[in-house]
Amino acid sequence: MGNRTRAAVIRSQQITGLSSETIAELMSLDPTGKGQARWTMHWKTALNAFDGRLLAARQ
Repeated sequence: MGNRTRAAVIRSQQITGLSSETIAELMSLDPTGKGQARWTMHWKTALNAFDGRLLAARQ
């Protein structure tokens, strides 16, 4: 595991509380790392619209 990958696993552990083995398994599902960018492009507008409605409801 490279230094950048190790750092990503440590950050993920701190944020989610999952074990390093679980995080490594999840990361292996997207070995190129392009899945996040694809997912973000696909869902960004929907998430922004949903977030706007939540903010309006709180105010």
